[in-house]
Amino acid sequence: MKYTYILSLLSIVGLGIVTSPAVADSFTQQAEQLALLRAEVSDLAKTLRNENSFFQNRLRSLESQRSDLELQLRREHTQADTLQEQIVEMEQALVPSQQNDLLKTQVLTAAEKLRDSIIQSIPYRKTERLSAIDEILSLMEQQKLSAQQAATRLWAVSEDERRLNQENNLDKQNIEVDGQSLLVEVARLGMVAMYYQSPNGAVGYIQPNDSSWSWVEITIPEHKKQVQELFLNLKKGIRTGHYTLPYAVVSK
Repeated sequence: MKYTYILSLLSIVGLGIVTSPAVADSFTQQAEQLALLRAEVSDLAKTLRNENSFFQNRLRSLESQRSDLELQLRREHTQADTLQEQIVEMEQALVPSQQNDLLKTQVLTAAEKLRDSIIQSIPYRKTERLSAIDEILSLMEQQKLSAQQAATRLWAVSEDERRLNQENNLDKQNIEVDGQSLLVEVARLGMVAMYYQSPNGAVGYIQPNDSSWSWVEITIPEHKKQVQELFLNLKKGIRTGHYTLPYAVVSK
C-alpha cells in the first residue's frame, strides 16, 4: 500500500511537470498582451492629455483675441463719437447764425446764375436739370436743408453741369420736328451741339433761334451719312475722334 501511494504521488507530480510549460506559455502571452494594452492605453491617455492641453490653450488664445477685439471696438466707438462731436462743434463754429443769412444769399445768387446757364444751354433734359435746383432752394426755404447743406448740393449740381460739358454720349429724348412729337436717339457733343436719329432713319440737328431752339431734319444724303456714322461709333463706345459733321452749331 505504501508503495502504491508513492507511485501515485509521483504520477501526479510528473503530470504537473508535463503540463507546467503550456500553462507558463499561456501566462506569458497574456502578460505580453496585457503589457501591450497597458502601453496602448498609456499612449491614448497621453494623446488625450496633449489634445486637451492644445484645445485649452487654443480656447484661451481665442478668448484673449476676443477680449482684444472687444476692447478695440470700444475704442473705435469712442473715437467715432468724439469725432462726431468735433464735427458738430466745427459746423457750429463755421456757420454761426450771423453767417447763415449771408451764405443763404450766396446760395440764391449762385443758383440763379446756374439756372440762367441751363436755360441758355442746348435743350438736353432741361426740365430735370432745372428741377434739381428748384428742389434745393425749396428745401432750404422750408428749413429742411441748412444753407451749408444747400450749398453742398448746389455744388454737386454744378459739377454735373461741368461733366455734361465734357462728355459725348447717346440718350433718348422726346423732340418736336416740324410740329410732330418724336421719341428719338440724341447724340450730345458736350453742351455744344446735338443731333437726333429717329427709328425710321431720319437724322437732324438742333438749331438756336432768337429765344429758343428748334430741330431741323437733314436731307442731303452725304450729310445724313456723316451723322449716321457718328451714331454708329457712339453705340460702339467710341467717344472721341475726328468727325466731319454738318451744321455743327455752337451753343448760344
